[in-house]
Amino acid sequence: MKLSSLLALALLIACSTATNGDAATLVATGKFDPCPSLKDVRAAGGVYTLQLATTGVMQRLPKVYGDIAPGYPFRVQLVGGILLARRYYVPSKNNPADPLRYYQAASRVCGPGIAGMSWAFTVNFPYAGGVLWARYVVFVVRARSGWKLYGELPLN
Repeated sequence: MKLSSLLALALLIACSTATNGDAATLVATGKFDPCPSLKDVRAAGGVYTLQLATTGVMQRLPKVYGDIAPGYPFRVQLVGGILLARRYYVPSKNNPADPLRYYQAASRVCGPGIAGMSWAFTVNFPYAGGVLWARYVVFVVRARSGWKLYGELPLN
């Protein structure tokens, strides 16, 4: 095995170990929408149904993750959704949901007010670059100007 292959494998193992289940690894980089103000979120009318939230997250995912699988068509699978305010959960056998952990992670990015009005969706990207399967929990909230995808929590 080449040295470059061994280094790549070591980096992959280190990254997957560092992100495995730790809410402190929440990513909020420049690729995400900025946190909306609580005033803008309240002006949008507050909490929405799962159907509306699903439409909102599906509109934002290609814009945020469009380059996750260069050379492949953009594909995403929504596994489950949780309304963080009420801990409403749409169960799925593939979704290890932890509403409190997700709420705490979302609060670290945009504060407890925004987190309490947000949805957390588990999403899978089957053709993510460099790995066979990428899995995240993403946080979305409806603001006056539309849905905002403001952070992720890696699950790989």
